[in-house]
Amino acid sequence: MAKGVCLIYFGVKSLVLASSEELLASAVKVLTEFFPGPLLLSEDEHGAFEFEITELGGGAVCLRTPFGISEFEHWTQSAQRAFRSYFRAVVAANAPAHLFLHAGCVKFQGRLFIFPGDSHSGKSTLVKEFLMSGAEYFSDEYAVLDSEGLVHPFPKPLSIRPELGSDGETAEIDPKVIAAKEASEPARIDYVIFTAYKSQAVWDPVIMTLSEGMLTLIPHSIGLHARAEFSLQILEKASKNALFFKGDRPDASDFVDILGHSLEKTGALT
Repeated sequence: MAKGVCLIYFGVKSLVLASSEELLASAVKVLTEFFPGPLLLSEDEHGAFEFEITELGGGAVCLRTPFGISEFEHWTQSAQRAFRSYFRAVVAANAPAHLFLHAGCVKFQGRLFIFPGDSHSGKSTLVKEFLMSGAEYFSDEYAVLDSEGLVHPFPKPLSIRPELGSDGETAEIDPKVIAAKEASEPARIDYVIFTAYKSQAVWDPVIMTLSEGMLTLIPHSIGLHARAEFSLQILEKASKNALFFKGDRPDASDFVDILGHSLEKTGALT
């Protein structure tokens, strides 16, 4: 009989089931050690969403989530990383009091930057370069907005993928390993930058209007279609004092230098 525990994260209640007490304890540890913020355990035996991990024999496991079923040869880093990712995605789409934007987020030279982008768009690599240049870490995956439009820190381990053409799995790096400063307080967005790496690119961005910027943010707003009015109200509050830029960028290190020099020279991006 499966063993279970109910977990509450950002107000989303999920039931985690496992085929043994040992596996259940490991699953809970996988979440609590890697998730920023309080992850509450509930005595309730029911959750709006279910995650089940079943041992198949020979060390293999089956992971059942609201997104489907996956099998792994062992309950090791690959399976655990998938479990955490699916769990975060459910929370991001259903948090009742927050809007999650798919974006990297740092506070750099006193300004809060968000870099919206899909998976594999280079957000984590860019965020890592900012952290190595002294930025405060908010997140490499989600900009978490409250009902007033403030961005809250979500400092999960950095997910760094191998270079294009090389072998290996995504590495999860503790921000402390690179001496990153983790943000501790929510902040308002100063700059929203829609960008992607392009070889030999020169940073010459288009300055977007507020309406253009908000429209471009919508596809990065998780769960918006299920709660459009709530999400759009938060986006409006979060965006009202922000500046929006769009353009191709050079490699992450050069890009951070460019933005840093601009802020030091003029006090703002131009």
